[in-house]
Amino acid sequence: MAISNYPTNFLTIQPLTVNLGTPTAYYRFAATGLTSTGLYILQFTKSGDTKNVYTNIPPLTLVVQNTLCALTTDANTYTLPIGGQTLPIIINAIGCIPTSNISLSVTFSANSSGKFTVNTDLSNLLLTSTSVDGQLYIIIKHTASGVGSLVAGNSVTATITISGASSAFYTTIPSITLTLVDPTTFQTFPTGTALSAPTLSGNKATFQLQCSQSSRIYWGIGLYPSILNNAQVDF
Repeated sequence: MAISNYPTNFLTIQPLTVNLGTPTAYYRFAATGLTSTGLYILQFTKSGDTKNVYTNIPPLTLVVQNTLCALTTDANTYTLPIGGQTLPIIINAIGCIPTSNISLSVTFSANSSGKFTVNTDLSNLLLTSTSVDGQLYIIIKHTASGVGSLVAGNSVTATITISGASSAFYTTIPSITLTLVDPTTFQTFPTGTALSAPTLSGNKATFQLQCSQSSRIYWGIGLYPSILNNAQVDF
């Protein structure tokens, strides 16, 4: 691959390899902050196709802009039971992969009474240049009741801050609101519907299910019939 009028401010371009049997391939590169805005043409050349079975990839136009990259959560408000934790707060950063690592930190408003923390064991707060899917997950937990505790219906504000060498290229993430709810509705086991018959497409299987309440689903992949011995994997 090559870029017309190749500027030195583009990071090094590596070869794109399409493996036999793989239906898709992706490629990612970046421009430094010194790269001039404008249009650039990405041109491809192929190798290894000794029988000339495949056409070349058409030229692609690259648009270099100086706008900041925006990260947002999938919602503005979240609920969590008293003494419990939120479902994953998802930030899709696939379009904002940094050239050097950035990390997220969460602070809470003064009325939180120190009762809210991030569950670091279940959260992903680091975005690297090698991230495949660009997904960040934050799970916030509430400490059990005590002196100065909030009650069901109370809300606090959580502020998410970006830090790292590339943080200057991102906009501020909008704050989110956390609202406590009565935990008694979460104290029964969830009831799930039976799995629908999976739809198979190549090596991809799609299925659907429903649950009576917000829950976490654990799943596993194995070779039939060994997967039936699920006691060995503690499902």
